[in-house]
Amino acid sequence: ERFTAPAGIFNSGTNLMAELLIANCVNPERQKKYGRQNLGVRWQVNWGKHQPPKHRLAGHAVYEDKNKDELKNENILPIVTIRDPYSWLQSMCRHRYATHWFHEATLHCPNLVPNEVEREFYPTALDGSYKRDRIDLHKKD
Repeated sequence: ERFTAPAGIFNSGTNLMAELLIANCVNPERQKKYGRQNLGVRWQVNWGKHQPPKHRLAGHAVYEDKNKDELKNENILPIVTIRDPYSWLQSMCRHRYATHWFHEATLHCPNLVPNEVEREFYPTALDGSYKRDRIDLHKKD
């Protein structure tokens, strides 16, 4: 009943991992039970490949299927992808998905060291006087 599937944050290589798993991995027991076309590899985990691991056993299923026993989250071996933080930040600058932070996307990203525009936008955050309870600094870009 077991199968593998990729999981990881945005821009960490989950699509590549899915392709590699599908091209190179086979679960012979699943093929015997469900047929040769069933490799025992899915393109994402049931709870969503970009979701936190806390959703694994929370009953959040993405797939609907006739054989629901086959899709139990407990039967999934997540293959988790990770990436070097700096190159990951660079890729998030190109394809940011649902993330938002103030930055000059074409001129200064990732903005690890603030430039003049960012110093103007976040003046108190950069001089050390930032207060967590201030909501005026949490603006959308």
